[in-house]
Parts: sequence; C-alpha cells; structure tokens
Amino acid sequence: MSLYSFLEEHSLRETFILLLLAVLSQIIIFSLKRKVSKIRFLKSLFLTLVLIFTYTLIYSKIGILTHIIYWIIVLNISISFYFPLFHEIILAYVLTVKIKNRRKNEIFIFYHIFYLPDLYKNIEWYYKHLFLSTPGKIVFIKSVEKVIENYDYRLLKLNQLALKLNLTEKEKDFILTKLSWHNLNLGNIKNAEKFAKKIQSNTSKSHLLSFIYYQQGKFSKSREINHEIIYNLEVEKNELYFIALNNHAVFERNFNITLTAKNLYERNIKNVKKIKKEITHIAFQNLIDIHLLENNSDAFNLLNEYKETFKNESTNDKIKIFDYEITYYRQCNQTKKISQIINEFELHFLSKTEGIEYFIGISHLLKIAITNNLNYKQYFDKINNNIFEIIRNNSKIEALFFFMDFLDLMKSIRNQIPSNYFQNLSIISSFINSEKMTFSNYFENIPIECINHRCLNLRKLGEVENIDYIFKKLELQGAVNKIHRLEEALKIYKEYDNELEAIATLFEILNNLVEYQTYFSQKDFSPLLQTQKKNYNDAKNIISKLENSPLKMRYELELSYYAFIFKEVDLSQQLFENFIQSKISINHFKKPLQEYFYFLKQKFKH
Repeated sequence: MSLYSFLEEHSLRETFILLLLAVLSQIIIFSLKRKVSKIRFLKSLFLTLVLIFTYTLIYSKIGILTHIIYWIIVLNISISFYFPLFHEIILAYVLTVKIKNRRKNEIFIFYHIFYLPDLYKNIEWYYKHLFLSTPGKIVFIKSVEKVIENYDYRLLKLNQLALKLNLTEKEKDFILTKLSWHNLNLGNIKNAEKFAKKIQSNTSKSHLLSFIYYQQGKFSKSREINHEIIYNLEVEKNELYFIALNNHAVFERNFNITLTAKNLYERNIKNVKKIKKEITHIAFQNLIDIHLLENNSDAFNLLNEYKETFKNESTNDKIKIFDYEITYYRQCNQTKKISQIINEFELHFLSKTEGIEYFIGISHLLKIAITNNLNYKQYFDKINNNIFEIIRNNSKIEALFFFMDFLDLMKSIRNQIPSNYFQNLSIISSFINSEKMTFSNYFENIPIECINHRCLNLRKLGEVENIDYIFKKLELQGAVNKIHRLEEALKIYKEYDNELEAIATLFEILNNLVEYQTYFSQKDFSPLLQTQKKNYNDAKNIISKLENSPLKMRYELELSYYAFIFKEVDLSQQLFENFIQSKISINHFKKPLQEYFYFLKQKFKH
C-alpha cells in the first residue's frame, strides 16, 4: 500500500496524528534549542520518514500493542541522534559501578606504573558494541572518565574513537578537552597543545593552555592565563576552575605574594564538597607548607583540619595524608613523630592488604625510613625473607618492577647492608638478570602515546643493564648503557615539548655521571668525559633561562653542587646564595639534595 492510498483511506484527524508523531522528535530537538550536527539532523529526519513509510505498509496487519511498540521504537530511534537510549544510561551506570568495585583493591597502585596501558581494554569493546547512539557513547565516556581517571592511555584511545563521530559543538569540545588532558598526563605536551587550540570554549582552552605552558617552563605565560580565569566572574566554578585556583596560588607563592596564595588555597578548602578530592589534598598541603615557612602555629591546626576532613574517606585518601604527615614532620625536624606515624600506618592499613600490594606498601615504608634516617631493618627483613614468595605469586613483570625499585633503594644504603643479607639480595639480582628479555619485550609493547611511561622504562632498562653495580664491580659498559638510555629519554621529552621532564632527566644524567666519575679512574672515565661536559653546559644554559620558581631554586642548588665539583666555585657560590635567599626549607627535599646542601653550606661557611 502506498502512502497516498494510506492517506486516502484515513480521516484527516488520523492523518494529522500520524504526521504529528512523525515530526515529534524534531520538535523536541528544536524546542530544546540544541546546537545540532547537520549530518545527525538529516540522518534523524531520513530514518524517521523511512520508518513512517514502513508503517503505511504494515499498519493493517498488526495489533494495537504492536502499534504502540512500533511508535515507541520510532521515537526512540529518532531522538537517539540527540539523546542516549534508555538501555545505554543503565548500561553506563552498571559498567562503571563494576569498574569502581574492581578498583577498590588498588590501594598502592599509584606507587607503581606497571601494566597500566593494558588494563581495562574491554571498555573499547563496550563502547563499540553496547552503545549504539552517539549521545550514549558520550555518556559512557563521561562515566568511565570518573572511575579510571588515572588510566590516561585507555581513556585517550576511547576519546580518539569518539572524535570520529558526528558531534555537536559542545560534545566536540568535551572530547578535545579530554584528549588534551590525557596527552598532558601521558607526557605528550605537543599533542596536548594541538588539541587544546582546537577547543571552541575559551574557558576550557585557557585552563589547558595554562597547564601546557607550565610544563613547557613558560611560567609567566601560564600565570597570566590563570589570573584571567580566577578573576573572571562569569567563569563556571567547575573542577578546572578549582585546579586553576591551586595553580595560581603556586605562582603567587613563587613570586613571594604569600597572602594571596593563602587566600586562594583557603577558597578551595571552603569548597571541599564541590570539588574533586585530589584538588583539596593539594590545597591543604600547600597552605600548610606556607604556614610552616612562616613559622606560623596555625600549621599544626590546619594539619588536624586536613585529617578531620578526610577521616571518613577512602584508604587512598588516608595514604595521601600519611605521606604528607611524613613531609610535615620532616620539615619540623620531628623524626620521633615520623617513626610513630609509620608504625600506626602499618598497623591500620598494611594489615588490610595482601600479595604484591602488601609488599609495595612495605617497600614504601622502607623508603620513608631510609630517607628519614630511621631504623629500617624490620621493613628490609620483610622483603628479604619473602623473595621467593614475591617471585612465585606474581607475574614476572610485576616482580621485576618491584625488585628493581627495591634494589634502587638498596643502592643508597649498600655500604650499610650486613654481609649475611647479600646471598638473598644476589637472588634478586640473578632473577632480574635472567628476565632481561621479559623486560625488553614489555618495553617494546608500551604504546608510543605513553611518553612518560616509555621514558620511565628507558630508565629501568638502563638499571637492568647495570643491575650488578649494587653488589659487584661496576662495568664501564653498564654505565655507558645507562647514560645512553637516559639520553634517549631526554631526546623523547624534547621531541614532545616536555621541558620540565627534559630538565629532570638532564640532571639525572649529570648525577649519574658525577657518581661514575668518582668510581672509575680518569683513564676509564674518559669515554664519558665529553658527555659529562656537554650535559653540564646544557644544564647551565637551561637553568639560566628558566623562569623563577621553587623548581628553579631546586635545580640551582643541585647545579651549585656540580659547579663546585667541576671547580667553578664562583658560580657554585652564586647559585647556593640564590637558594638560601629563597628561604625554601631543605627538609622538603630528598636525602641526596640535602647532602649537597650541607656539603655546600660547610664549604661556603653558612
């Protein structure tokens, strides 16, 4: 039956009702005044008309219930170009709850970065096969972003798929924002900037460019953008806004405008219920640091308020507070208190973990004990006595990562390790040596998008090729291999405009070269001498151009030590004086940097 004969057999009233139903989805769209993709609009209109024509062919052959179901389907399909289907909303909720429950076991995962690129691969399958409409796919992405926010590679791939869809302007801005953000977290600053500049919303673009310029070492430019964001009365008070408040507080602090910095941190703390917990952690910690620098008694009260704010929160939140308490009492020179906090942490938190999570936690406490010159034997023994259990009960790559980090800690205390421990530690060394190919294969499979992860593992490749250094004589080739791996990482960071990570890697190269110079004879070290000179000169050049910040002060202190070693005493003293005048507490830094500070302090009689 044709559409003409259908209309001929029905009253005007019936025809009118049918036409009304036919255009209902389009009326909904226009009444909501949504900015619509033209392609999606045309698809919706075309599909609706096809379904109406089909109805004219079958209407006389179906019952009333089928009529109702058919028109529900017509309307659902028609509006699915603009709104998610009902089952998609339910599915998004169910899947994200499932992922959230799985993540409850990841108590110490943020201390280790192994296998992250491979986790949650199934979310791409869900996206492609369970979510049919474009709005449904966007709803799924938004839900997943909230529960696996630190799995940037997996989320990057998901958003790359979404960018191929016919998106509204608002949807496209959301996807571009996420693509920029995940590239930023993965270390690809070049791509982060590329996606940020395509965003139409000035607010989102400004937020991202502020982070990007900071990572490129353009602190003044980043500060200007932040200033515009936080003093714009019309800007939406969302998560990015509160991150901007924190960032701008850091800038104000860098320029010694501490009163403004305090006010900005306090604004974030007052909005604790509205914002992401991570932002509140940063605000509390930085505000307490400022009060500590000013010797203000409010610092301790703020610390208690910080702990009270998160007393009913997750284990991960409590671990962050634990880590900060260690930093707080280290700055206050209260080592007895640190020992007490460690014991309480082991009792209340480590007892709830098992397997590799437990040993990662013990390794973390071992590191804290070593850094703060506390008795570390009990933590050392718990790992040393369970070497075979760790190897047996975990994947090879998990055990490799764990033991490489553990041996890295051992390097700093190798002269204090009792001789009866060396047999067990040699087992670890042998295990790592026997699994070099496992690690090389793992490295080869790291996605190219994961810049930070690849560079981290280039460092670890250097450690694997150099592993016997902890217990035996250092081979020159092992030292050369490690420097080459670090130089590869440096090249990658520069290629992707990641200036701050490039600087950190450059100083890591220098640190290793200075250590090797004291180990080898002048003749043996000569192949690395030219590399050392080049990297030292590069470091001087980069730091002289780096804009003022606590980060610059930190590197100037380290460079001061190297300048003294390389007999540039005047430069060394000038850089050391810069650090002294900054009034930054040396207790805030790790043990090696503290040792440099006290060495220089003695030499320059401060």
